[in-house]
Amino acid sequence: MSDRQADDRTHSSKKTVLYDGSCPMCAAILEKINRSPQGDRFDRVDITTDPLPSFLTKGEVEKEIHLIDEKGQLHRNAAAILKILEEYPRLGFLAKIGRLPIIRRLLPIGYDFVAANRHFIIGSASRIYWLKIVLSLACISGLLLSKKLWLTSRSYPLTPVSAFLPTIPFPLDYVLFVLMLVLLVAVLVSARPRRCLVAFVVVSGLLSLWDQSRWQPWFYQYLFMFAALAFYSWRATDANAQGPTLNVCRLIVVSIYVWSGLQKINVNFVEGVFPWMVNPLIGLLPTGLKGIALSLGVVVPFLEMGIGIGLLVGRFRRVAVGLALAMHMLILMCIGPLGHNWNSVVWPWNVAMALFVVILFWTKKGLRLGEIVTIRASLFHTLVLVLFGIMPAFSLVELWDSYLSSALYSGNTAEAVLHVSDAAIGRLPTKMQKFARGQTRASDVVSISRWSFKELNVPPYPEHRIFKNVARTICTHAGNTAEVTLTVHGRPHWRTGTRATTRYECSTL
Repeated sequence: MSDRQADDRTHSSKKTVLYDGSCPMCAAILEKINRSPQGDRFDRVDITTDPLPSFLTKGEVEKEIHLIDEKGQLHRNAAAILKILEEYPRLGFLAKIGRLPIIRRLLPIGYDFVAANRHFIIGSASRIYWLKIVLSLACISGLLLSKKLWLTSRSYPLTPVSAFLPTIPFPLDYVLFVLMLVLLVAVLVSARPRRCLVAFVVVSGLLSLWDQSRWQPWFYQYLFMFAALAFYSWRATDANAQGPTLNVCRLIVVSIYVWSGLQKINVNFVEGVFPWMVNPLIGLLPTGLKGIALSLGVVVPFLEMGIGIGLLVGRFRRVAVGLALAMHMLILMCIGPLGHNWNSVVWPWNVAMALFVVILFWTKKGLRLGEIVTIRASLFHTLVLVLFGIMPAFSLVELWDSYLSSALYSGNTAEAVLHVSDAAIGRLPTKMQKFARGQTRASDVVSISRWSFKELNVPPYPEHRIFKNVARTICTHAGNTAEVTLTVHGRPHWRTGTRATTRYECSTL
């Protein structure tokens, strides 16, 4: 087609749509238009192969869709989309809504966002795009639900990795928290989020050094998945290079399922955690089925491990995805607002895990085990293999942290309580006193778990050093008296459930 013919399009009896044929989403939309009954009402100009009208440049049309109507009038951006919708009787109401004053002002913003990400939303690069979206939304939700965890201005003690780290004062703690949220929003909306990804990993990673309670399983996972996304170039022409990034994230997800299942092979989970967790569902079953349902606690660990292994094997992948979705749905029914209404910070984590499985594994053909579990890939891939695939084994002999080994709700973590006399409780700050319970007795119990949940909305990080630091704080306020003792019950024996008990007084902390 010559330039003259291109200009003749401006006087056509049809609407002429000028679009970017290299964009998978644009091409898919135009293909649907072509196949529709209204397809003969449009001429289509692919700017990558066809000449353009003389009054338009390729740079202009690459940025946004253009439409030339029957009168030769030019429409662009969201206005061009509305002109297309006019030709479809069932969608005409959308065009009318789009022309309402408020909507008309907002549509270009939405269009610009979609246009900036058009090479990623569908097509070969869509997995990494939707992984970014789900990961960002899940992390934003987790941070908002655990706001106090990330602040210095609180009563629950911080446990930094080193006593030499200076305290982050108010209001700088709030500034850093807001900065993390802003960076996540920027990652969410940006078409080229690499710098924001790096900045978030650095800021949040450094903040986690100021308090080990922040090493919650969901944050630990998110941090390394964000780091994996930061290694991707985020160039539309580099879609095929997403494989290594996705494989790192696949390794993380698979490792979590495998180790989470393995951690649950213990009597505490079967006889304690599982019956408590499924109690909301058990109540809905006929009496004859309740015992059978409770006995499934023996199967759950192996089922969860099977999901992780099944995701690695092509012939079992669809089944593993289906089981993972069912498992996360049941977990949300049990601990969500319709069940125990417990530990809300992990609700978005369960939703995210279900979506991660679909994004990373569903309909993925040709994915080989060696691409995921390998030491021949990048240095970062090897680091993830060590941290998520190998180091959790050391948690079984208490040489690695439980929460870094997928032991949440496994029944295989340490527990602790503080015994504080009435007089010592009276010397505590008011904010700390309200977490004490049983104050009618001579020796009261301050629940570290309750304190962490009530103030931070996360479970306490279940390691001796954290419990001892909390106790030291109580001792300091109480005057380092013998009226304060810490009792730590270690991880249970997998078969008998017995725990080694250690007691500390203020003088031994």
